[in-house]
Amino acid sequence: GIFTKFVDDLVSVVRSSSNELIVLDVLKRVKAWMIFFKGKSKGLLTENGQLGLFAELCALRSLLKFNDRFVREVVDGWVGPNNQNQDFIYPDGTGIEVKCTSKNNNKEVSITNELQLDDEGLQKLFLSVYQVKRHKLRPGAVFESLPNIVDEIKELVKTDSDAKLEFDGLLIKVGYLEEFEAEY
Repeated sequence: GIFTKFVDDLVSVVRSSSNELIVLDVLKRVKAWMIFFKGKSKGLLTENGQLGLFAELCALRSLLKFNDRFVREVVDGWVGPNNQNQDFIYPDGTGIEVKCTSKNNNKEVSITNELQLDDEGLQKLFLSVYQVKRHKLRPGAVFESLPNIVDEIKELVKTDSDAKLEFDGLLIKVGYLEEFEAEY
């Protein structure tokens, strides 16, 4: 199943690429899949991985809504999947580190690497904290979920094929596959 998804995704990249050198987009996507295959055994994100991605996607969605004329630039600034110290870094020197907690005390977050809050080389560094509550999904429930946020972001980037291509590749890098949406 995952191999079929891999091949289908590469075909989709070829069809939707606006780059004159389509091979560059294909190679970029193959690299994202290599990272996925290297780090994921079952194709499911861990609970912490889900929480972190949920928060980063909430931040990305907000940034896209407030900067709707700069869709590609906003998506390009999401560098968390590329193992950067901050989750978002923009050319103007703005960095954003996103944290997520499911604890009752929303005044504490865990910093796993002190470089996440190092502002060297940045003009401004923001810490964005999301507190989430767990709910069991039932038919008709209206709680936000990873698949909901992914769908919203895809809707926000659909007019820019390069941004959509980049976003889809970043999702693969973090290990998020649509085939497992029911698990999220």
